[in-house]
Amino acid sequence: ARNEADSIGHVLRSIPNGLARQIIVVDNGSTDKTATRARTAGAVTINVANCNSGDVQNAINAASNGDSVLLPGGSCSWSSSVSIPSTKGITLDGNGVTINGRINVNQNASTASRITRFTFTGADAVNASGSKTSAPFRIDHNTFIVTSGGATLINTSGNAPGLIDHNSFRAPSNAEMIHNLGMGSTDDSGWSDDITPGSAQAVYIEDNTFINNLDFSSCNPCYFWGNSAVQSYYGA
Repeated sequence: ARNEADSIGHVLRSIPNGLARQIIVVDNGSTDKTATRARTAGAVTINVANCNSGDVQNAINAASNGDSVLLPGGSCSWSSSVSIPSTKGITLDGNGVTINGRINVNQNASTASRITRFTFTGADAVNASGSKTSAPFRIDHNTFIVTSGGATLINTSGNAPGLIDHNSFRAPSNAEMIHNLGMGSTDDSGWSDDITPGSAQAVYIEDNTFINNLDFSSCNPCYFWGNSAVQSYYGA
């Protein structure tokens, strides 16, 4: 649907109850209120017809808390970052898309955000930030590839909780594939947080594959298990 704000609500409400388990509206870059009126009428709106950063950001902006945003696949290079604001928690599903660009996840207080099914080909591809009381992020089933050494692929900050699982990381001579920044280089307050091992208040790194060098810095706290590390090492 593109710029169908005047009719989309009527069309969706005309579908008999019980006929469909889920109603999906793909918003093809509308500049009107198509997405908003589709969601009001009960649709699960998957908003992106093109993988460029502008269309993806517009879809995120139109999404409500708890919504999912699905990309169309393909390949795009972003000149500007895409951000999920802290006012909502959403799932951003790459659907197999290859992106040379960055996604910033500003964690919501009560609803988790998820980044899944992307292939990233640039440094600092996903950056998650929040606080120790934020809802957790999840970064899963993605592939991270860079061809130059010294890059960081995922950054987390704020001592916020999260899960990084079932991803593949590949980089030559890479210093930090995952960097937990804690509270930042000038604030040591995070080291005094009272952490219970196994609790939700941590970053968990599980069932990933790391190829070539691997390091974690300022990882307080991180739990690392079930991963496959080839020609890689762990350091804290």
